[in-house]
Amino acid sequence: MAYLHGIATRVMDDAFPGWVEVQFSEADGTQVTLVEKLPVLDTDRTTESPYPAQLRISCRVTETEPDGATAVVILDHGVTDRAGRSTFHVPASAISHT
Repeated sequence: MAYLHGIATRVMDDAFPGWVEVQFSEADGTQVTLVEKLPVLDTDRTTESPYPAQLRISCRVTETEPDGATAVVILDHGVTDRAGRSTFHVPASAISHT
């Protein structure tokens, strides 16, 4: 399984199940913002946990650029950014497989 590293910046809504804002950068430096249910992103955190905090977002790597520096990922579980995108070009260093 692959994970994209992001930062949970804040709680957007603490009513069950809790919604958090998460940010990460694409390979070209564009900042991406997600707002998603906390249990979809991290089952160990709660809305009472300290923020900001590092977070791993489950994803699938569909392609790696020939130079190995950039990966194309699709976020799992129907997670999208505010524009409805779920596919992103990110630095390969932002991906882990553990």
